Amino acid sequence: MNNVAIDMSPVVHGSRAVKRCMVCAVNELINHTDINLNLLYFDYKHQSEKYLKHQKEHINERIINVPLRLLIPFWKRFSWPHLEALLNECDIFYVNEFYFPPTKKSLVLATIHGLAYKIIPDKIPSKNVKAFRKGLYYILEHADYLVAVSETTKNELIQFIDVNPKRIYVVTHGVDKQFRHLQDQEEVWHRLKSIFGLNHPYILYVGAIGMHKNIMGILSAYEILSREFPHHIVMAG
Repeated sequence: MNNVAIDMSPVVHGSRAVKRCMVCAVNELINHTDINLNLLYFDYKHQSEKYLKHQKEHINERIINVPLRLLIPFWKRFSWPHLEALLNECDIFYVNEFYFPPTKKSLVLATIHGLAYKIIPDKIPSKNVKAFRKGLYYILEHADYLVAVSETTKNELIQFIDVNPKRIYVVTHGVDKQFRHLQDQEEVWHRLKSIFGLNHPYILYVGAIGMHKNIMGILSAYEILSREFPHHIVMAG
């Protein structure tokens, strides 16, 4: 049986998108009984019962009763404590955060969600740009392989960071099973129109509301289009 360790920090305190990605991925992995999962938490207890639906036979929780804010400086400066000091040796350690325990023997697989700080630094607060840069280079130093969420992200890693393409695997985001085709679509549509006042044709934007998403560009384009088309703009995120 393959031993896989997962840093569950994003599930507890990660951003909305990364948290959803982690919860969905782990909930799928727990269906594979040929994988022995080790879920690693820092300074939190009983989190799996809150976020995941699983049978516990092949899943182990390891609670590290030390806050991340105290561990990260040691990882960055001394590469200690390493994963194997916290868990039994595993085959693969999956991470979805900038900072995580380095390993002595276990392979590390890390997800990269994008390089906006590198491509459009003027759209991101300068303090965040600095933090993202440091976090990415920690990942590059300590991870053996990378998961890029798109071909674009892979190409940006190669072009702007000079990452060896052999280290990168493209795995696009999936769709949570809670999203599905509804049987009574007409009734749902009437409810949505009533709640949100969608009484006109519209253009839909779904995503975070932030400068890095080019929201002002969308609004500027809509201002031009609205002179010719009756569509409203609907933004959800």
